[in-house]
Amino acid sequence: MTSRSNEPTHRNGLPPGDASLMPTHASNGHIPPLGPEPPAQSRQEANRDGSKRAPKLAAATVLHNPGAAILDGLLRPLEDDDLALFVFVNGALDEASEARLGQSRATVIRSPINLGLGHGLNALVEAADEAKFPFILLFDQDSVPQPGLARDLVALFAGLPTGAVALGPRMAAPRGEHFLIPAVEPRGPASNGSRPVNFLPTSGSLIEIDGWKRVGPFRADYFIDGIDIEWCFRAWSRGYGVYIAEHLTMVHRWGRSGAWWTPQILRQPPSRTYYYIRNAVTTLRQCHIPRRWRLNFALRLAGQIVLLLGSPRRHFQGLRLARHAIRDGLAGNLGEIPKDLV
Repeated sequence: MTSRSNEPTHRNGLPPGDASLMPTHASNGHIPPLGPEPPAQSRQEANRDGSKRAPKLAAATVLHNPGAAILDGLLRPLEDDDLALFVFVNGALDEASEARLGQSRATVIRSPINLGLGHGLNALVEAADEAKFPFILLFDQDSVPQPGLARDLVALFAGLPTGAVALGPRMAAPRGEHFLIPAVEPRGPASNGSRPVNFLPTSGSLIEIDGWKRVGPFRADYFIDGIDIEWCFRAWSRGYGVYIAEHLTMVHRWGRSGAWWTPQILRQPPSRTYYYIRNAVTTLRQCHIPRRWRLNFALRLAGQIVLLLGSPRRHFQGLRLARHAIRDGLAGNLGEIPKDLV
């Protein structure tokens, strides 16, 4: 295991320190101007040296209090597939998790405090780019990829249309556990085992790094929640494509387990409720999001807030969180949740 530090200085998570750890387009949520279109080429020519052999692949995850068993469930299949591992650690790990991470061959980037998911993802993609990897496979810490997932995604990616920038599997809840599954929103018909979709969950997504640089970094100022939705719509708006693998699945724990009829907004801890509502409001204000989708999402968000406020156990706390989240989303006050709301 190799380790690198990433020292923060402020709320939105822009560290000074080693410039080699910093995304060249900054990971504070700034979206760079549209770059030149990539040259048309066959997807078989994925390697930077122009060869047609299978591209070498990096896998990466951002950690925050994962627990050793959860961490082992993620790392073990990636290690068995002999992938190059990159890990961003937000804050301290418990002793068992630290020991498990130490058994891996991962390149580890550390921050003493939690800088958020978006910042960690940007740092990982930049690190893989520095190491000359053309692709990176991103995971949440609570995913369990099956052996061979990376190989299957790379093989399928080779057949995607020019301009494809991301490909991911369908999500499945662990057997016997009651987790909800993120919705899939198709944009077109399936072809060659994949289908264009509005957005993908970050976890399980195979990202072409050159395409990622042209689309721009993930919104680090979102901190967590909704980062994947905004980025994927931005990719589509800039002429790049996002696809789901029709016949590949990955076990993922989305949020918390609960009765099947319990909506996601009532399964989340208060801080995630704040991030979800605030970032949803922020996303609704982005001009690269299609108008029809924004309208439908606004109606869905309003319904979720009504459910939150209608919950006897969460009414007063939910009202306070929703009020602050809507206000901050409209004002563009992003970054970490205000301390007085935690």
